[in-house]
Amino acid sequence: MPATDEFAAWAGRVRAAVETVDRLSDAARRKEALVRRLLRRPAPDAAAIGALVIELHACRIEIDRLRRTALLAPSSGHRLTPAT
Repeated sequence: MPATDEFAAWAGRVRAAVETVDRLSDAARRKEALVRRLLRRPAPDAAAIGALVIELHACRIEIDRLRRTALLAPSSGHRLTPAT
């Protein structure tokens, strides 16, 4: 595959990862807000809060995975680092 095609494919994967991270971040913010609302109740539902915390953790793990893989160079698998 020519380098320009490879780069275009990688750029597409990065764009898709960014969109997915945005969606997961939005979902995580909604879940955090729900946890806060549940905690303000006179008798918070521990099971519901626990389930949301587990879901939040899963979102964060997936966001971290997407960010790491999006920074891999197109063919080498080496991590790209910002220029200084």
